Amino acid sequence: MAHPQMLDFLKSETLSHFISEHQQALAALTTSATIADAFKVLHEKHILSVPVTDQKGEYVGAVSVNDIIRALHVSMEANFGPHYAEEVASLQQEEAADKALTTVGEYFSSKTVESLVHVADMWMKGDTATTLLSVILNGFHVKGKVHHRIFVCEQAGASTWHPSHVVSQSDIVTLLWQHRDKLGADASKTVEELGLTSGAVFCIEKSAPALTAFHHMAVDHKSSVGVVDAAGKLIGNLSASDIRELPPTQFGLLLKSVEEFEVAVNGKFRPAVSVTAGTTFVQLLEALVSHRKLHRVYVVDTENKPVSIITLTDVLKEVVKGAQ
Repeated sequence: MAHPQMLDFLKSETLSHFISEHQQALAALTTSATIADAFKVLHEKHILSVPVTDQKGEYVGAVSVNDIIRALHVSMEANFGPHYAEEVASLQQEEAADKALTTVGEYFSSKTVESLVHVADMWMKGDTATTLLSVILNGFHVKGKVHHRIFVCEQAGASTWHPSHVVSQSDIVTLLWQHRDKLGADASKTVEELGLTSGAVFCIEKSAPALTAFHHMAVDHKSSVGVVDAAGKLIGNLSASDIRELPPTQFGLLLKSVEEFEVAVNGKFRPAVSVTAGTTFVQLLEALVSHRKLHRVYVVDTENKPVSIITLTDVLKEVVKGAQ
C-alpha cells in the first residue's frame, strides 16, 4: 500500500510541532526507586513505560512492563528452577505456594529499578528538522528491532538532558486516524488484501494459571496472549500491561486462572477486540483508536477462533511501506 498524501504529511509534520500540540505530564523515576515504585507509577498513570533519571535528573533509560515481566521471570527461575511455571502452578491449591510467591514478590519489588533499565534512544526537544516519518522509521524502528515509544529530552545544562515528553506508537496511529482522508483509496482495502493477516498469534486457555501466561510472554518476548475457551474461541486478552495492576504484596494472585486473575486485578474479565479478514484498513484504525490505549486486535475466523493478530507496529509499517 502506498499513500503519497500520508507520507507527504508525515514528512512535513515535525516532532517539535507534534509535541507542542500534544502536551502531557511526564512521570519519571530515579535509579534509586524500587520496583514497587515502578508498579505504582505505571498503574496510577496508566502507562507502559516510564523514563529513569539519575539523582541530577539526567536521562539514563526507561523501565517498561515488559522489563518487569522478564525480570520477574529471572527471579522466579532463581527461586523455583527453570520449570517454575509448571511446578508452582501444580501447587496452586496449597497455601505454601501462595506464601512462597508472596515472599518472592515482596523481595522482587524491593529491588531498585536500576537493574531493569533498558537503554532507550534520546530525542532532543527543539530539533525542528526531525519529522514524524523519521520517528516512525528511526525512532520506533518499525522495520527492525521495534521500539514502542520514544522519549524526548530538553537541555538543562551544557551536557545535561532531562526527559520532558513521550511519543508512542499509539499517539501516531491516533494521528493517522485523525488524518485518514490522506490514506487514499487503499484505505478501503481489507486487511487480508493488505497482507496484514499473517501475524502469528499465541493463545492460552482461560483456565491456565496467569503465571503460565506471563512466563510465555517473558520467554517468547510477547506483549500479550489471546485467551480462549475450551473450544478455542477467542474470549479475552492478557497483556504485559496487566502486570502493573498486581499489588507487590499479592503475587499469589499469579496462581489464579487467567480469567480469575483478570477479575482480581481489573475488576472484570475484559473481552478481546477483534476484526475479520474482511475488515478494511480504515475500520482497523477505528477499532484501534476507539478503545483506550489499544495496542493490538485479533483476527478471527467465522467461528470466532483467532487466526492472526495485528499490532500498532503492523499498521505503521504498512503506512510507511516504500518510504526510505
